[in-house]
Amino acid sequence: MECVVYEERSGRSETVECGLDDEACRLVLKRLRGLGDGEFGWVRLIDPAEGELVQLAQALGLHPLAVEDAVQARQRPKRERFGDVLAVALKTVWYVEEEAAVETGELMLFVGPRYILTVRHGAVDPVAEAARRLEADPSMLRFGPLSVLHAVLDVVVDAYGEAATTVRAALDRLEDRVFSSSRVDHTEDIYSLKREVREFRDAVQPLVPVLPGLLGGLAEEERPAKVLPYFRDVADHLHRTDTEVRTLDELLTSVLDAQQARVGTWQNDDMRRISAWAAIFAVPTMVAGVYGMNFEHMPELGWSYGYPLAVGLMAMASGFLYRAFRRNGWLHTSGSGGSDTEPNAVPGPSEAVGDLALAIWMTASAGFAFYVANFASYDKTYGTVAGVIVFLAWLWITNLAILLGLEFDAESARRRAIAGGLPRDEEPYVRPRETRTWSDPERRRTER
Repeated sequence: MECVVYEERSGRSETVECGLDDEACRLVLKRLRGLGDGEFGWVRLIDPAEGELVQLAQALGLHPLAVEDAVQARQRPKRERFGDVLAVALKTVWYVEEEAAVETGELMLFVGPRYILTVRHGAVDPVAEAARRLEADPSMLRFGPLSVLHAVLDVVVDAYGEAATTVRAALDRLEDRVFSSSRVDHTEDIYSLKREVREFRDAVQPLVPVLPGLLGGLAEEERPAKVLPYFRDVADHLHRTDTEVRTLDELLTSVLDAQQARVGTWQNDDMRRISAWAAIFAVPTMVAGVYGMNFEHMPELGWSYGYPLAVGLMAMASGFLYRAFRRNGWLHTSGSGGSDTEPNAVPGPSEAVGDLALAIWMTASAGFAFYVANFASYDKTYGTVAGVIVFLAWLWITNLAILLGLEFDAESARRRAIAGGLPRDEEPYVRPRETRTWSDPERRRTER
C-alpha cells in the first residue's frame, strides 16, 4: 500500500510512511482524516488481499459491490456511481513481442471528494507513470482527485495506442510472410494473432461509450468546466485506437482469406504438375503398351527401323508435350496460373536456346536408338566398341543439352530480374521459382 497527499495550489506532495502491512491501513486512514484545505490523498493498492481492501473501504464508505469488483478483477470497462464516490474499471493492455501475445490487466479507481483509490491487478503499472506526469506538470493538481483520474486514463489510453502500433508491425511482418514466395502455411500464426487482437478489442471497445460520459454522474461543483477538455482529448485518442484495433481485426480476416486462397492455388499447381507429367509419360506408355502386346500380325514388327521409329516417336511426342506444358506454366509454380508469355509473342533468344537444347537431345536419342536397333547386324567386337563410343557420345550430347537448358533458365531469370528493377550492372541471377508470384502483366513485360 502506498499513499501520497497532494496540495492542489502549490502542487507539493507528501508521501505517507505506511510502515508494516498491518499498520498501513491505520496510518493511511489517520492521514486522510487529517487532510487540510486544498489537500487530497491518493491511495495505491497492488493485488490487495480482500481483508485489506474491506477494512479500507469501510472507512472510506465504499459500496460492498464495488469492493467485490475490485477484489475479483474480472470486470469489463465501466463506470458506476455509489453516493459521492465514482467507481471506474479499466483494462490495461501491453504487447509481449517475444510471445506475440497481448496481455491484459485490470485497474479499478474510486474517486471521492478528497481522495482517489486505485487498485491494480497485472504486471504493467500505469499508476507510476501517471504519478510521474503529475510531478512533471503540477498545475494539473488544481483539479483535485480528477487530475489523478485524468492522468491514469491518459496513460492507459496511450498504452493502448503503443500496443496497437506494435500489433500493426507484427501484422505487417505476417503479411510479408504470407505473400512471400515461400510455400509455408501461416494459418496458425494468423489465428493466434487474431485471437490476441480480439482480446485487445474486448479491452478497448467497452471503454469507448464509458469515457465521454465519465463525468456525467458528478455534480457541477465536482467537475470544473476547465477539466472537461482534457477528458475529451483522452476520449478522442481512445476513439482513434478503437478504430485502429477494429481495422487490425478486419485486416487479419482478409489475410486469413488470402492465406486460404494461396493454399488452394498451391494445391491447384501441384495437381497441374502431376497431370502434366502424367500426360508426358502416358504417350511412351501407350506406344510401348501397344507394341508390347506381341501379336503375330502387327505393322512394323518385322521392319528393321521399327524400333528406332517407335523410340523416336515416343521421344518427340514427350518432348512436344513437355515444351507445351512448360510454355503454359504447368510444370512450375505460378502465382496466377497463367502462361509465362503472351500467346502470340515472338520467341526470344532464351527460348531459342531451349528449343535448340531439346532438338539436340531428341536427335542424339534417336541416333542412339537407331544404333541399338541394328546392333545385331554388326561385328560383335567392333560393334561393342562402337556401341560404347556411341553411348558416350549420346551421354555427352545429353549433358550439353542440360547445360543449354540451364542457360535458358538463367537467361530467363536474368531478364525477369532486370524487368523487375534490378540494375543491369549487378548480378541479376535469381531462382526462376521466385517469380511465381508475378502477375501476367509482369511476365509479359519480361518477354518484350
